[in-house]
Amino acid sequence: MQVQLDYNVESYTIRSYTAGQVTVSLPLSDTLRNSPEMGKDLMEERQLETCDLITPFILAPHILIENWLTPSINELKLADFKPVLELDPEIIVLGTGARQAFPPAQLISELNQAGVGVEIMNTAAACRTYNFLMTDGRKVAAAIYMIEEA
Repeated sequence: MQVQLDYNVESYTIRSYTAGQVTVSLPLSDTLRNSPEMGKDLMEERQLETCDLITPFILAPHILIENWLTPSINELKLADFKPVLELDPEIIVLGTGARQAFPPAQLISELNQAGVGVEIMNTAAACRTYNFLMTDGRKVAAAIYMIEEA
């Protein structure tokens, strides 16, 4: 599904998602941003795809961390969120794959005690929510598990 029609040239945005793949638009370099030819043809994108493993990733407005090595959703611990917390988000959007799945309640409690809100939803909703919060200027980070291919 295509999720964003406009280009945000300064931040990482999610362009589309489908089973086994998420396409992320990369921020333009200053050179390209100031080019008189700047436009859709200059946009750079990265396709994050699953191979044999479903590989989660972390996305924030100014960083993309590929291959976030984590256990399954129900085994997540606070230590697994260290790279996310280092981004100092006010809210984490956790995309859990094709269906909404909740991590351990202790993790949610520990993240809340650290002053970070957590929204848990399926990956499709998480992709849309990340883009909305990011363009709204919120300090958001997305932790995304891929939608498994059927």
